[in-house]
Amino acid sequence: MPLIVQKPAGNTPHGPKTNAREAQPSCLNQYGIAMDCKRLHTTAFFSLLLIFTLFTSLLKAQNIEFNHLTPDEGLSQISANSLYADRDGVIWIATRVGLNSYDGNSIRVYANKTGDANSLFCNNVTHLTGDGDRKLFLLCAEGIARLDLQTRQFKTLKYGNTIGAICYYGRLYFSERNEIHRLLDETGRSKACVRLPKGQYVTSLTIDTRGRMWIGTRENGVYCYAGNRLTHPIIEGYITQIYEDRGGKLWIGSWNNGFWTIDNQGHIDNIRKGKLLVSNFVRTFCEDNSGKMWIGTYLGLVRYDPRTGQSRTFIPDGREDGLTNASIWSIIKDRQGTLWLGTYFGGVNYFNPEYEIFTQYRFKGENAAGLSSQIVGRMTEDDKGNLWICTEGGGLNIFSPRSQAFSVYKYPDAKPSHNNLKSIYFDKSRRTMWVGTHLGGLDRIALSTGKVRNYRHKAGDRQSLPSDIVRDIKPYRGQLVIATQEGVVMMDPEKETFTPLLAKENLRMVQGLCIDRKDRLWIATEARGVYCYAFSTKKFRHYRHLPSEGSISCNNINSIMTDREGRIWLSTANDGIDLYDEQHDRFINYGRKDGLIGACVYAIEPSSLNANELLLITNQGFSVFNIKSKIFRNYNKENGFPLATINENALYVARNGTVYLGGVRGMVAFREQDLYKKSRPYKVGFCGLYINGRQILPGDDSRILTHALRYTSEIELGYDRSVLGVEYYTSNYIKANALPLEYRLVGSSEQWFPIHAGQKKLDFFNLPPGRYTLELRSVGTKVPEARLGIRILPPWYRSWWAYVLYFCLTAIAVMWLVRGYRKRIRLAESLKYEKIHARNIEKRNQSKIRFFTNVSHEIRTPLTVIIGLAESLLHSRKFTNDIYNQLLGIYRNSNQLRELISELLDFKKHEKAHPKISVHEGKWSPFVFDVCSLFKEYAACLDINLTFKSETDATVWFDNRQMRKVVNNLVSNALKHTPQGGSITVTTESDETCARLRVTDTGNGIAPNDLSHVFDRFYQGHEIESLAEMGTGIGLNLTQDIIRQHHGKVTVTSVVGQGTTFTVELPLGKSHFSADQIAVAPVAETAENTAEEPKKQSQMPLPAPQNNTDDTPTPATFDATALVVEDNDDIRQLLVTLLSPYYRTLTAVDGLEGLEKIKDEMPDIIISDVLMPNMSGIEMCKAIKQDFAICHIPVVLLTARTAAEQALEGLKIGADDYITKPFNNEFLISRCNNLVNSRRLLQHKFGEHPHTEANMLASNPLDKEMLDRAMKIIDKHYMNSDFSVDVFAREMGLSRTSLFTKWKTLTGQTPNEFIMRIRLRKAAKMLREKPHMSIAEISYSNGFSSPRYFCKCFKDRYQQQPSTYRNGEGT
Repeated sequence: MPLIVQKPAGNTPHGPKTNAREAQPSCLNQYGIAMDCKRLHTTAFFSLLLIFTLFTSLLKAQNIEFNHLTPDEGLSQISANSLYADRDGVIWIATRVGLNSYDGNSIRVYANKTGDANSLFCNNVTHLTGDGDRKLFLLCAEGIARLDLQTRQFKTLKYGNTIGAICYYGRLYFSERNEIHRLLDETGRSKACVRLPKGQYVTSLTIDTRGRMWIGTRENGVYCYAGNRLTHPIIEGYITQIYEDRGGKLWIGSWNNGFWTIDNQGHIDNIRKGKLLVSNFVRTFCEDNSGKMWIGTYLGLVRYDPRTGQSRTFIPDGREDGLTNASIWSIIKDRQGTLWLGTYFGGVNYFNPEYEIFTQYRFKGENAAGLSSQIVGRMTEDDKGNLWICTEGGGLNIFSPRSQAFSVYKYPDAKPSHNNLKSIYFDKSRRTMWVGTHLGGLDRIALSTGKVRNYRHKAGDRQSLPSDIVRDIKPYRGQLVIATQEGVVMMDPEKETFTPLLAKENLRMVQGLCIDRKDRLWIATEARGVYCYAFSTKKFRHYRHLPSEGSISCNNINSIMTDREGRIWLSTANDGIDLYDEQHDRFINYGRKDGLIGACVYAIEPSSLNANELLLITNQGFSVFNIKSKIFRNYNKENGFPLATINENALYVARNGTVYLGGVRGMVAFREQDLYKKSRPYKVGFCGLYINGRQILPGDDSRILTHALRYTSEIELGYDRSVLGVEYYTSNYIKANALPLEYRLVGSSEQWFPIHAGQKKLDFFNLPPGRYTLELRSVGTKVPEARLGIRILPPWYRSWWAYVLYFCLTAIAVMWLVRGYRKRIRLAESLKYEKIHARNIEKRNQSKIRFFTNVSHEIRTPLTVIIGLAESLLHSRKFTNDIYNQLLGIYRNSNQLRELISELLDFKKHEKAHPKISVHEGKWSPFVFDVCSLFKEYAACLDINLTFKSETDATVWFDNRQMRKVVNNLVSNALKHTPQGGSITVTTESDETCARLRVTDTGNGIAPNDLSHVFDRFYQGHEIESLAEMGTGIGLNLTQDIIRQHHGKVTVTSVVGQGTTFTVELPLGKSHFSADQIAVAPVAETAENTAEEPKKQSQMPLPAPQNNTDDTPTPATFDATALVVEDNDDIRQLLVTLLSPYYRTLTAVDGLEGLEKIKDEMPDIIISDVLMPNMSGIEMCKAIKQDFAICHIPVVLLTARTAAEQALEGLKIGADDYITKPFNNEFLISRCNNLVNSRRLLQHKFGEHPHTEANMLASNPLDKEMLDRAMKIIDKHYMNSDFSVDVFAREMGLSRTSLFTKWKTLTGQTPNEFIMRIRLRKAAKMLREKPHMSIAEISYSNGFSSPRYFCKCFKDRYQQQPSTYRNGEGT
């Protein structure tokens, strides 16, 4: 029937435009469509018979590996009714239980959700089509729906169960009973454009590239609508699909009539079951990129080549990678050329015909044509191109590449020597096949005659095989080198003799052999490394694994080979391959560090395409190594390599370039050039979002996504989204085309991280606020990177509007502060004068303090002279009573002046820091009485009645010295302000909690304005009547500080004109003091106590005046020299006057002159001032104590500075005593006498007990070191009669004069006297303790030159003879 051809306006998409509405035989009860089941059953038997016939031939070389999507992988239902590939490579699958999508990573299911208007309205989806962009149309059992791929929302376009087919051609076309409608808009409005005769039901709809509409019906074949004209080219058949190939030919499937083709000229052919088809039930068609047609039938998948007419049928064969179901309902092709098959009971199967490069051969059973064993070993090729294959347990197999047929070599004797074969070699010159067996020796098969000869090991015969296990065979100059389990032999095939090689090495377990271009035999062993044997010299080298660099990687070597360049390569069992560097005689390793995935390499062969590439088989698959780039390319299950486990040495490259690999489950063959097929482009991207474990969908209540993630460039998340998961996808479904994926999160890290196998999602945890970019790429390809922007919002308090709020609040605060500041500035200006005035007052106060302090130091010097001279005169007792009383007044007023100076200095201490107190338990009333008694006479002189009342016998914890200042200040202050004839009452009392001291006077009182300031520093009353009443303003302030340190309080009450009362309250007990404030033992004499001693000494009762003036100081009992170093003439003269009765005195005016006189005169004691010109007393003392010759002389420092820190400074540098001015004369003389007498006493003790008293005599480290060293020298040499002062001085490193002077002044003895005393003391001890020794022996033992001299010296020292001393007489 002629066809009307009309070319449509504009371009149309290429390929199939629609599929017929899916149906199935009524006997399967699908959709209730009637069918002639009887006719179907009639043909079933013949179909099955044909299938069985095809099955036996097809299994010889099944080379398609089907990948599967079933419910096990997440498919919602097993029946895949229709398939569709969108522009992004996502595969959409129509099932009876919802719509499924597969993106290369995971399957998602879209189904009806009750109450969700945007979900799929009907789960039974029968057909899919799309606009090629963002819309997908679904034909369901109850109508038509549209899916927006961007928003993932469904919209129902049509309801009804009378819609039979849909297709898309610029608009959506659908059939309703016998009419074809065109959809007008998204509301579902449509318009009928073609009407078939009544009673027709449309099952398939397609619009071809010419714009012709082809309409398949249920019973009446095919209609064609073109040019407003309807024709009926095929008048019979239940049409399933109408498909247009690239050439414009139409392929029309049917239920029972096979399929029709209509070419461009309108010729119609009908193909039915026969050589091409296994079933007349044809469901679907698809053309692959090579032009072959794939036809889905009820009983299998047919591949048909229209150019050659050849076809092949694929049916389920039980393999894991085989077809899952024979009933094919839909076939589509994606952008990479991968074919996707929807089956009725097997889910989805997919494969890419262009990348099915591996031909796999399997074991088919003992009686079937194929491999006789599933374990394949070594292989070789004969002169006719046949492949001879060693198997484990299946004997010797022969494969013909031309016929693709297998056969098992039949031995003439019916049984082979052994069916477990290990090695094989084809001897072309003799046309002989040599086969090594496991436990069966060596077989020699003559291919020309068919004769077989077997060689076995003979016990005791060194000319036979060493073992019946033959592992490798290599030819060498007409002979054979054979590796066995027990070593290597050379075989002469003509003489049939065996000659052992390296027999003494006990090789054993030889794994492989190799003969290089230099006629060297390389032997690989299992545990002994590698041997290199030179045939010419018969010498060998042994290479073993060593810790040093350059050795072989391990001692277990699987095989050795030479490449096309003659390089030696070793296959190691632990770490890849080793290359022998002959120039440097070392091995270079290439392995896992260079990308090899398998550590154990079984065998290596050179590439047939590239001299710089090697083919390897490993425990992880098959690899190719590029020698120049040093990079491995790996092939395993991940990228489509069919063998999971490869057998040892099962690698062979045929002469035609075919590569054969043997494994434990058959054999694989492929052409090497097929490994380098050009990769197909694909996409990578992001398809799923999970927040805190919850999947985020477009339009859900999270409001994160408005479109699907693959159509979203950036997402915005709150700061509380702690766990972020992103699913990725890849539209690459070709395993051989797969390369690793990696990702990075820019903004967090610049490092790329690999995505591991099975990792479906990229997870990120606790991302801080900020902007990030998630990037995904395929390594080593030009596939565009996928990017997803991620913005983590900060918490509300770090958002932009929060910062605006902060700014506004800050601005308001600044304005308020500025306003307040302006108010305060005016007030500050008014107070500025007062502050300046206060600072000036403070400066004056500080100047006053400094002035008082400096004057105090200056006053102490002349005051010392006055008090010292007064004491001397009073003690002389040579005056009349009137003169004595006048002199006593001078002395007392001088002491009062000293008290005022001390008060100033104490205030200075308190101003810097409160001194640490040390409290004791003492009687309160007696203490106060003792202090008050000092003022008794003074009060009487002023005609003031000073009365003490004690009303308590309480004990109080207080610091005696500090509290004395309090009582002194209060009583002296009362005396100052009480007029003549007045009275002062000092009262002590107590209660249960505290002890009190009240000082009440009858003076003028304190004005109310002054009363609150009496304890302020430097404050003086405004109504002072005379200079006598004016004070320093610091006494009461000092009193308050001391009372507060004792945790007490001082108060004052006063009435003008009546008097004033000061009250001191001290808490009872010691709990309020810290542990370091309580003195647990009598107070040790400190520098500060020492500084106060003159004050106490000066207050001792003076003797009453007497007319007898004959008393004079007692003269010294020894002749001692004292050096006085003082720059003040008066004090220097006073000291000379005081010391002259006891010492021979020398004087110096400064430290420099003092040092000179010390070295010249060597005085017994030095008294020095601290502050002097040229050299101070501190510096002079330091110089003395560092000079070995004079460091033993005691030094007493005099100063007006009373601070404890200054006293400690002097004591630390070595001063023997530190006395403050003004000093008590008797106290000073007593201290000096004690120092000199103590040293003389120590010298005497040292003379008697030199070993025990050395530490006491040495007052400084230099003296102690000298004494210790001297005693060691004397102890070492005293028994030697030649030991003299000269020897002693030499050992000490001193001159004789220096030693004599130093030793004499330090010990009081000459060195010779000291040595003599040591010898005599040792001798005396021996006389008593060693009676068995004679006197002569004792004399010689202690360094005496003769017994006579010893007796003389002994008698002079002890006033008796040695014999008398030994007998105990006179002792």
